[in-house]
Amino acid sequence: MKKMYKVTGLDCAHCAANLEAVLKKTDGVTDAKVNFLLEKMILTCESEDAAKMALEAGKKAFPDCEFDV
Repeated sequence: MKKMYKVTGLDCAHCAANLEAVLKKTDGVTDAKVNFLLEKMILTCESEDAAKMALEAGKKAFPDCEFDV
C-alpha cells in the first residue's frame, strides 16, 4: 500500500535523504521517497502498522518534522 504525507520542518535536501534512509530501514517498509522542495513523502508499506512505525521512526530521528496526511 502507498501512503502520501506532507512533510514540514526539513531544513535541506540532505535531511530529506537521511529521513528517507531511516524510513527504508523500518520493518515492513518496501520503499520511501522524500521530496524536500515539494514537502512530500511517499511510503510504500506492507501494512498500516508498518506505516505507523515508519512515522514514529522518522519523528524520533527528526523531532522538528511534522507528517500530515
